[in-house]
Amino acid sequence: MDAKTLKALLDKSVLSSADKSKISKAYLLQFGHRLPVKTGCLDCYRDGLAQMYASISSGKRLKAGEVVEYNGRWYNRHDYPLPEFILKNYPDKIEKI
Repeated sequence: MDAKTLKALLDKSVLSSADKSKISKAYLLQFGHRLPVKTGCLDCYRDGLAQMYASISSGKRLKAGEVVEYNGRWYNRHDYPLPEFILKNYPDKIEKI
C-alpha cells in the first residue's frame, strides 16, 4: 500500500471487513509477519496502519536481524520511527524501504 492509501484508511472512522483484510495482507507483505490482532481489539488494525505509514513516510528501517540499544530500549526492524541517533550513528545497519 502506498502512503496515500494508508492515510485514507487511517482517516476512516470505521474499518470494514474488507479494509481489515487489506491491512492484514499489506502488513504481512511489508513486515514479514502477521499483524498481531487480539480478540476484540478495536485498535489493532489502526496500530498496524500507523506502523506501516510511519515506515513508509520515514523510508528507513533497520535491516533484518539488526538490533540496536538506545536509551535503555532495544530497536529492531519493526520499530518506527527510529530515533535520529540510530539513523546517524548506525548507517550500515539501516536500509531504505
